[in-house]
Amino acid sequence: MATREDTSLRRSLATVLPPKRIRTLASELGVVQRHRKIDIVALVYSLALGFAVGGRRSLAGLRRAYERATETTLAPSAFYDRFTDGLTQLLEQLVAEALGKLSHARPRLAGTFRNFRDVLVTDSTILRLHNALEEHFPSIWRHYMRASAKLNVVMNVAGRGPKRLQLAAGSTHDLHLLTPGRWMRGKLMIFDLAYFQCEMFAAIGQQQGWYLCRLKAHTNPRLVQSHQATERWAVGYGLQPVIPYLSGESADFEGDISYRLKRGRDRSWQTLRLRVVGVWDETTGEYRWYATNAPPALLDPKHIAAIYAARWEVELLFRELKTHYRIDQLPTHRRTVVESLIYAAVLTMLLGRRLRQWLIASRKTLAARLTLDRWAAVFSSFAHDVLDVLFGPRRLRLLLARRLKRLLLHEAKDPNLWRLQLTERAQLGIRSTA
Repeated sequence: MATREDTSLRRSLATVLPPKRIRTLASELGVVQRHRKIDIVALVYSLALGFAVGGRRSLAGLRRAYERATETTLAPSAFYDRFTDGLTQLLEQLVAEALGKLSHARPRLAGTFRNFRDVLVTDSTILRLHNALEEHFPSIWRHYMRASAKLNVVMNVAGRGPKRLQLAAGSTHDLHLLTPGRWMRGKLMIFDLAYFQCEMFAAIGQQQGWYLCRLKAHTNPRLVQSHQATERWAVGYGLQPVIPYLSGESADFEGDISYRLKRGRDRSWQTLRLRVVGVWDETTGEYRWYATNAPPALLDPKHIAAIYAARWEVELLFRELKTHYRIDQLPTHRRTVVESLIYAAVLTMLLGRRLRQWLIASRKTLAARLTLDRWAAVFSSFAHDVLDVLFGPRRLRLLLARRLKRLLLHEAKDPNLWRLQLTERAQLGIRSTA
């Protein structure tokens, strides 16, 4: 016997936000004092799915979403008072647990990615806050933005799924939000120049992980080996003096960089052995240089530019959070409200990903047509309908679920079947702007 659409949908979303787990955590954290006054499960789902009320995300819109879901009324002040430290901790814990489940269900890597256990990208985005939050979230650019939050994400390139998430003050340096550890073993980490630090690269190597980053301008490692016979004459020189004399589509060297280790009172000089790869760019008429510790057998020079370009998947993730899920719309000067709304927006994205998987499970041929960017736009338009299926009158849930599924199947299909996604291009080694 086939499962009813509404039951199937509820079970699917419950893998991200299990109602029983929400109630247990809420009780442990003291979020709800009187259960008859508020339904904590409906509140969490309303914060995640009620963002689309009105032209901007607002507390009034979220309150109306809760009232619509529960068919109750709350005074604005009563709703506002629900945003406590306990609610923030509850949402943060729910995000952490949901990300943990996603990390165990990572997509299978293919093509140029298959040599690694995982391909990860890390980056941060700045969220502007009310100036009154300067004490809790000082900004690095205080001359025009006194308060800001930094959201740091480590994400899986295949499937654009976040694996780790940290929220910090905007003045925190990106390097301080990335701690090397055993979790990096066998994985390729892709960075932008904000993470270019020899000490960080050495730590990743010690954890038996791999990294790929653009080489900072004017960095001049001493070349000790060439992986291409035509460039062996350059061994023994610094990189910068030999660049004008290089030819060919790529150049591939091993080089040494000296750096000063700053750990406690230790100020000793260390040497980092890394691989520097230059890829000729027809547009600029010069080489683009990359630093990595992955050998040519794992990372072919002709694929490096395409793989590094996959770093833009994290930028697309931030664009999705801001454009469709309104994570940067934080209309308050209260810290607990700001933190709760940021975590709620992440839960929105995770619920959207799970709903997309639910649709694909019903029709396997949809996988290639439900692209993430188009899906985010469609899901944001129908988030309220999902709330209706979850909390609406029981007699109407099946009808609402079938209607929702029909609309999603019609609207979410990408008509541009010929267009390769960024991750697909990277896995195939197709050159992109990097």
